[in-house]
Amino acid sequence: MRSIRGAARSLPVVAGIALIAASGCSDAPAADDQQREQGDQQEELSSGEVLSQTAPDGHNLREVPEDEAPSVELEAEPDAHNGWNVHLITDGFEFTPQKSGDEARGGQGHAHLYVDGEKYGRMYGPWFHLPAEAVADGEHTLRVTLNADDHTTWAVDGEPVQAEQDVDGAEAPEPHDHDDGGADAG
Repeated sequence: MRSIRGAARSLPVVAGIALIAASGCSDAPAADDQQREQGDQQEELSSGEVLSQTAPDGHNLREVPEDEAPSVELEAEPDAHNGWNVHLITDGFEFTPQKSGDEARGGQGHAHLYVDGEKYGRMYGPWFHLPAEAVADGEHTLRVTLNADDHTTWAVDGEPVQAEQDVDGAEAPEPHDHDDGGADAG
């Protein structure tokens, strides 16, 4: 019985080792390899050239070749409870909040969010909640720019990498209290 128990206990270990060994022999790269590969591609992108030209907010433009430039799309939808949910869809861009203030690296940085041309704040990721009080009733323009870690604005052919969406402030609900201790009702 002792040897059967020993064999039964070692079977999962042997099976686990076999699975690990087999996964290392696969032609498909592991998730870690894919992340490293994406990071390497970001490192290879040009950090561009700082232009004397500035974006409307006063930040210098950082010119990069079109084939290496990041891109952004903006989607803003009314939040069910208050304000707007702003979503950025980027390509060739990595949010790097931990590096804000550092030197520029190709395809990295953060976004600046504007309401009617006035800077509202920074976006360190693809989602942002914009409160209702930031957008009064009526038509308004939300705009985002992609910025390098040194706060220069990524640009192509002297134009900022940006996206805009018009919204009507009346479409977003005003804030309200949760009477149930803060939990949203299903």
